[in-house]
Amino acid sequence: MSIICHGCSFTRYKWDCWPKFVSWFKNTDVKNFGYSASGNETIARGVVNSVLKHKNIEHMYIMWSGSDRYEVVRDTEEKIVTNWQHIRDLIQTSIGVYGLVDTQILKNIRNIKNTS
Repeated sequence: MSIICHGCSFTRYKWDCWPKFVSWFKNTDVKNFGYSASGNETIARGVVNSVLKHKNIEHMYIMWSGSDRYEVVRDTEEKIVTNWQHIRDLIQTSIGVYGLVDTQILKNIRNIKNTS
């Protein structure tokens, strides 16, 4: 039997995180599949994969990330952009696609000057 943990950088980072201490209370194998910068979509996909892959799971602990963190999946790698207008357009597109409308973010986006 094993315990599986999933989450973002609060689950696995450069120093010991909470899954390390789970073994203090349960004398069993603890597998930590936390990954920095993981959004809830990534965490959920990891949970499903763990359930399908591992058979003898005693417990699974999941530390969900912030609801404002999301993933963007692209089929190509983009170069780093220095054009502020392009960055503003990317942010507005992301907000439109994911429905993450925050009035303060929108105000800040509108205030970005085109420096090119």
